[in-house]
Amino acid sequence: MSREIHGKRVLLLGYGREGQSAHRWLVGQRHDLSIGIADRSSVTPLDDIAAPDAFYCGERHLEHLLEFDTIIRSPGIPRSLPQLIAAERAGVHITSLTNIFFSTAPGKIVAVTGTKGKSTTSSLIYQILRKRFSDVRLVGNIGNPVLDYLTSATDETLFVMELSSFQLEDFSYHPQIAVLMRIVPEHLDHHGSFEAYRLAKLRIQQQQGAKDTLVLAEDTLDELHHLLKGSGRRVTFNTPSSSCWFDNEALYLSVEGSRQYLLSLSEFPLKGPGNLRNAMAAATVGVLMGVSTTDIADVLRSAKPLPHRLEYVGEFRSIRFYNDSLATIPQATLQALEGLEHVETLILGGHDRGVDLTPLVEGMMGLAKAPSVLVLLPTTGEKIWSLVCAHYPTAQSRMRAFSADSMEQAVRLAYQHTPPGSVCLLSPASSSLNLFRDYRDRGEQFCHWVQALASS
Repeated sequence: MSREIHGKRVLLLGYGREGQSAHRWLVGQRHDLSIGIADRSSVTPLDDIAAPDAFYCGERHLEHLLEFDTIIRSPGIPRSLPQLIAAERAGVHITSLTNIFFSTAPGKIVAVTGTKGKSTTSSLIYQILRKRFSDVRLVGNIGNPVLDYLTSATDETLFVMELSSFQLEDFSYHPQIAVLMRIVPEHLDHHGSFEAYRLAKLRIQQQQGAKDTLVLAEDTLDELHHLLKGSGRRVTFNTPSSSCWFDNEALYLSVEGSRQYLLSLSEFPLKGPGNLRNAMAAATVGVLMGVSTTDIADVLRSAKPLPHRLEYVGEFRSIRFYNDSLATIPQATLQALEGLEHVETLILGGHDRGVDLTPLVEGMMGLAKAPSVLVLLPTTGEKIWSLVCAHYPTAQSRMRAFSADSMEQAVRLAYQHTPPGSVCLLSPASSSLNLFRDYRDRGEQFCHWVQALASS
């Protein structure tokens, strides 16, 4: 049993996929626990295992925290909730699935975090490590809840784990290899400030010791060096003096001090500078784990975009459509615009989480060829257009903007106004949570309507 479980009274705070996974795991580990469930929404306990001893739903679901010895917080429930802080001060142990996993999992863990690119980087690392190791498992924010993957794991198991800021904000362990991708403002509505968000991300390396390794881009060291508290070895990429870099349209690796050619950039199918950084980070981990240069290159050559990440939807009515619904911040949208050619129509906008949209406008208008058609989703779509008009008054003579209240309307407008032979890109630069369940729902609706309206 995990040392994260104190006492015999355990409360599952949040009963989505993670809470249900923790429920099933707890029942399988010990039969003497008294398990409670608390969730703001109306949820139903799993019906194939023992019923919980306590069940609290609705607005008053936080009133019973002091009745438990351990509270397992689901990701997305802020660690800073006053009720959680009060419970901890009263002696209740607050933990998470992430901490339980790290305290329990055998084998070695490669953990990846950052604002964007962590899913693609994790997937590339997973594919690279499978070239050499027989039991590699991709876990965390990218798939099923982490505890589901502990079955039959041994000391030979390798876990590649994607971690969000929600999973890291009370993280108290350390991966043997931590990969830190670029951190830019996101989830400010949850964390309260960029500084709090960034500190949550940096917890991935805070407990690392001398036998551990931190992988990060060389060009992020200056801004982060005063915040890096772990004592793990630091291995960098993205410059000729680092482990992996690009030069003259090719990628190179440093293997035991020797420069080795990896592959031409034209052979790497994932578009955009962000994906190039993802490849360099993944290749660096491959070298650290003893995977051959040939095997690393083979994985990169065969890489495919993950769903909703600059995903090619198809060509319809002589328009090429790309789904980049996971671009929930301005920097991700700019990377998409830089990675694609002939983008004439950009669908953007969504839930306003307080992120500064000025860098998006400045970057977009600074491109050699900015989109000529903007389809604006509420509520940040109109804010973006207002910024464009305020800072670039002449843009209105060469750029048209249309408002849409649904994805169907947005795609209809795209078909009406996108020139044949060009690209329509969904890359919202905003969260999805006002019109859609999540970014997946937004991307799936985009793909559906692109195909449904193709012959209309």
